[in-house]
Amino acid sequence: MEVVLDNGEVVDVSLSETFWTTCPELRSAVIGRWMLDLGVIPRAKGKPPQSNPEPTGDSGWP
Repeated sequence: MEVVLDNGEVVDVSLSETFWTTCPELRSAVIGRWMLDLGVIPRAKGKPPQSNPEPTGDSGWP
């Protein structure tokens, strides 16, 4: 999956087999550093960071 961060950086992220069912996490060092820079992590236990992803391009969501 290609993720475009709000700073314009494009990150390629592989999705786990359970992404669309039980584990909707994007695992990426680049995204982790971006979240640190924004101050959304570290976070309180049991309160994961929230996001509002939007599809771009012609592929849309699976």
